[in-house]
Amino acid sequence: MRRRRRPGRSALLLLLLLATGAVPAAAAPADPLAELRAALGRLDGHEPIRAAVEVQLFTQTKEDGKPHPEQGKGTIRVEDGPEGLRVSYPRAALERMAEEERAHRADPEKTTPTAAVLREVNANELAEVLSFAGPLATRLAHATVIDEHADGTAGRPARLLVLKVSPTLSQAERKHVKESAATLKVWLGPDGVPFAAESVVKVKAGFLLLTFSTETKERWDLARVGNRLVVTRRHQETSGAGLGQEFERRVTEVVSVEAER
Repeated sequence: MRRRRRPGRSALLLLLLLATGAVPAAAAPADPLAELRAALGRLDGHEPIRAAVEVQLFTQTKEDGKPHPEQGKGTIRVEDGPEGLRVSYPRAALERMAEEERAHRADPEKTTPTAAVLREVNANELAEVLSFAGPLATRLAHATVIDEHADGTAGRPARLLVLKVSPTLSQAERKHVKESAATLKVWLGPDGVPFAAESVVKVKAGFLLLTFSTETKERWDLARVGNRLVVTRRHQETSGAGLGQEFERRVTEVVSVEAER
């Protein structure tokens, strides 16, 4: 009858260490989405900031093949601090807008590009570009990671997260949506803070026998300024077609942070 072999001394020591917790368990795989949310949560955006925001806007509709373009450009200044958001419009821009409005009333075919630019820079948009961590975290609410890898196409070494996100649609809009898809790419620096992001949203909708389709591409270049994640450049392109019309819209915002006086 063979004697049962007792565990060796080394094996007994290993069993003892495992039982007492002296040997650490294998580390759980990192959650890149949780890490990104944590990095954004540390950028609360409370430090005062002053900046100039230059806006370029182009819109065009085509009906029966005839284009109707409109474009404008303008710069405003904005401050955000303990007292809230303050926006100042240059006197020259206001005078130009008033002149365009007078010309439009006399001839409705006249465009009002300055007014269109000033309407573009609303309080919500300005608050987002000066403190983008919260808005970006909101876009990640129902995101799932599709891919993660090292990437240098954004002009510097980075870790790229490719995410599937849900398009923001109301219940009324969802009733008519036939197809929708949205992806978000986020480039992370060595510190885990994003320095660029890019989204693509495609929606196809229908009502009775009518069909509409839109595609929106948006890119944000980002920089950390104190405890803020600031959008230094935002570019959005939207195109669509429906009811025998085509439209396209491009808006670019360049944010130049100004030193405190």
